[in-house]
This record gives sequence, structure tokens and C-alpha cells, in this order.
Amino acid sequence: MRTIAVAGAQATTQVRTTAAPQAFLVWIFPLFYPLSLSATFRSAELTRVNVVLGSAFLTLAIAWLVAGPVASWLALNYLDRDELDRSRNRLVVHGALLAAVTPALFTAMRRISSNQLMVWYLVIAFAAMAALLPASNSASVVYATKFHHIHASSAIVLASFALAHVFNHSLAIVSLGMHAAVLHVFRLVYRQNVGQTILIAAVAVQVCTGLTMAWKYYLRRATPLRNLQLVSGVYLAVFLVTHLITVFTTRRSGIDTDFVWASHAPAGLLAGLSSVPLLPRYSLAVLAIFVHPACQARWNLSRIISESAARKASYSVMALGAATTVVVALAACGVRLMK
Repeated sequence: MRTIAVAGAQATTQVRTTAAPQAFLVWIFPLFYPLSLSATFRSAELTRVNVVLGSAFLTLAIAWLVAGPVASWLALNYLDRDELDRSRNRLVVHGALLAAVTPALFTAMRRISSNQLMVWYLVIAFAAMAALLPASNSASVVYATKFHHIHASSAIVLASFALAHVFNHSLAIVSLGMHAAVLHVFRLVYRQNVGQTILIAAVAVQVCTGLTMAWKYYLRRATPLRNLQLVSGVYLAVFLVTHLITVFTTRRSGIDTDFVWASHAPAGLLAGLSSVPLLPRYSLAVLAIFVHPACQARWNLSRIISESAARKASYSVMALGAATTVVVALAACGVRLMK
């Protein structure tokens, strides 16, 4: 009987240190992401024949497209809530982070090889194998603090541009003409050599410091809010790098990288299978622009106002981001209030 009790205790310990099998389902999102793109396009085509049925399928397909970051956040929260060591469950952690950046990273594979699917599944295999390599979860408090201050300083510059940029894109739902008029004014500032240099430098600093801090802390237990900041921050880092590469290489070809180019206007991103991946890519980027700083703002505000007021302010920014995301996504799909 004593032997059985010891065995039972060991089994309990094993359960407490290893994630449940369902946690590994987070890998489904990157694995089947290409299929969800095809399903979205077919659903959009179906709406032309049967609006009700097509709209239902399209809603489900789009929900699947953007579910990766949500699943990532839930998987990380599960590990932390059950007090499971992330270093012992790195396969789940790596799957969660890959699911988080899938919409931004998958689109970039087209610039690496003509065989996008092959490269994508090689990336998935690499992410899985990396979980088997030894890793250190130690972090220097001094360096982390320095990175945090530098990260915050560059964020002010980048956020100013990003909010103006998103506002400009949201005007496209009114008309492309209104978007173009405001864009012309904005470009008088950020298309200048000085402005463009400052912007690129801010992006470089944000990405380098952000990924460094993420690398230092991604195997450490965190709160749901910290996990949300991690997921949104990693997504933004991947998006910013791939987006800048795409924009500058396209501009070298003499193509104007405005909203018409980005959204394949006037038809919209759902008009072709090749443009469908851009819908979740851009939409989640817009949302992350609001969510990521909102997480940090909650901690900063809690030092000067009550915790409940800081929480409400943070959630308000996130809600504004969600509403803005819907507006930009509709505009990217060809919806216009004025012709």
C-alpha cells in the first residue's frame, strides 16, 4: 500500500510539472493556418451566392485567422495559473509564441522562397526543435532596467507615428480620396530624410530592446497582463520588421505604398487568395499598437491613480483599439461610406 501511495504521489508531481496534452493544441494554429486562408477566401466567394451562409462561414474563418494570438495568451496563462515551469514545457511556450506571430510571419515567407508552404513548415519544425535545446531563463535586473527605459523612450516616437498612421488608414472607410488627402499632409513630415531616419531608428530600437527583454523573460512565470504584453509585443516586432522590408523593397520598384497598395483597393483583401493573408496581418498589428502600450500604461498609471482607475483606463485603450481595428479591417475589405 505504501508503494502505491508513493507511486501516486510521483504521478501527481508529474502532472504538476508537465502540461496537459491539450496545451499542445496551440500548435494547430500555425500548422493549419494556410488552410484557414483558403477557407476565408472560399467563404468570401460564397457570400456572392448565398449571403447568409457565406457570411456565417466567413465570420468563422476570419475568427480562426486571428485566433492564434488569443490561443497563445491562453496557453501561457494556463502554464502560469497551474504553476507549471515554462522551462520544462518549452514546447508549449514555443508553440504559443509561434501561434502569436503566425499572421505576420507567414506572409513574409513569400519573400524568402516561391515555395511558401515549404519554408513555413520548416519554420515550424525549427521552432519545435529549438524547444529541445538548452536555454537559460536568467536575466540581469540592471540590463533589463536599461532596456526598459530605452524601449519606453523610442516607443514615444514610434507610437506618435503609428497612431497617426492608423488614423489615416481608418479614414479610408469614408473614402480613398479623404485618406489620400490626409496622407499627403502626413508625408510632408515623415517622408523627409530626417523624419524617416528617426522613424527607422525608433523601430530598430523598439524591436531590438523588445525582443531582448522577451528573450530574457519568456520562460519566467507571469501575470495574464504581462503575457498579453509579451504576445502583443512579439507580434509587433515581427510585423514591424517584415513590414518595413516589404515597404522599402516595393518603393524601390516605383510603387506607391499607400492604402490602395496595402489593401488591394478598390476590390479589397478578400478579392483574391494571395491578398487574404494581409487581412489578419494588418488587423492584428492595429490591435497590438493599442494593446501593447495599454498594458504598460496600467502599471505606470497605478503609481499615480488608483488601481481600478488604471485598469479602466487600460481597458478603454484596448477597447478603442478593437473598434479601430474593425474600422480599418472593413476599409481594407473595400467597405466605403462614400463612393
